[in-house]
Amino acid sequence: MLKYFNIQNYTLIDELRFEPASGLNIITGETGSGKSILFEALQLLAGGKNENIQPPEPTQKCILEAAFDISSYNLKNFFIENELDFEPVTLIRRELVMNGKSRSFINDTPVSLPLIKNLFSELVDFHSQHEKLLLSNAGFILKMIDSFSDTHDLLTKNKKYFEDWKKAEEKFLALTADAIRFRKEFDFLSFQLK
Repeated sequence: MLKYFNIQNYTLIDELRFEPASGLNIITGETGSGKSILFEALQLLAGGKNENIQPPEPTQKCILEAAFDISSYNLKNFFIENELDFEPVTLIRRELVMNGKSRSFINDTPVSLPLIKNLFSELVDFHSQHEKLLLSNAGFILKMIDSFSDTHDLLTKNKKYFEDWKKAEEKFLALTADAIRFRKEFDFLSFQLK
């Protein structure tokens, strides 16, 4: 869950801190009031392209920073696999300059943009007016069911059983192929012996 989102030196915004309430948050306003700037800045933090960076002063860098409460997201393995410090409230930051260069951080550890995109895909789902929802994506639906069902231990066990079964199946197929090869060799040698 998003705890806060800070924006510094982005387009028309010198500095802004957005702290959503728990539950559903709706941002409304007239055309041109800046709703899309907030949305674009969050997408930029999530690894989007920085084509429209226009800090008020060309020498200033744009800083986008968000904190997420990930304590219930089952993301510890992601942090372990990517050698990152796991924090229940995780901080994601991206610094951008006018020449198009940027630096990204997860809990103050420098990371690549693809890693930020990967993490964001677990935290935020962006939808625009005419975009197809993820509800038709079977993988997304399974993740949601697993998340709400509170059966993480059972899922882990089943994954291990499935991996063991796949290894046993590969071994069986290899032994079957060997048996066929040995049978052919036996038939050939028997023919030569006769």
